Amino acid sequence: MSIIGRNVKLLKLFMLGVALWLVPAGALAGDAYQVAPVDKGEQMRLLPASAWPPPDSDQAALLFKLTYLRGLMDALQYAQVAPKGTSQALNDLKGLDLNTLAAEVDRYYQADPRRRDLPPAAVVLRILPQTRGQIEVTPLTR
Repeated sequence: MSIIGRNVKLLKLFMLGVALWLVPAGALAGDAYQVAPVDKGEQMRLLPASAWPPPDSDQAALLFKLTYLRGLMDALQYAQVAPKGTSQALNDLKGLDLNTLAAEVDRYYQADPRRRDLPPAAVVLRILPQTRGQIEVTPLTR
């Protein structure tokens, strides 16, 4: 494994720890985020401002910020190109929690390494809604 690959793996593990640390206690106590379509602004469950690290945070917090913003930009771009597909994906994935969704993405990639050419946003918004129930999923454990 190259030094870059090893550093990326270590960074991913570290970021997982940071993400779990940043999750509000209420979310860990049974109020897990679940995918669901929304019709009104008050139904949206956005990342709370309290989860956003302060400006003088360390590199891990900066990586968290960049990762969150990158995912947000991917979603906005996808919604701009395929708004109906985005809405349909929310309906088709309704009820999944984030651990299960991550496990399904992992399982999709593990089934065939050539699938790694498809970005995670496309897997979540195009592939998983079509294949839900066809991919055997083992949820991630904490």
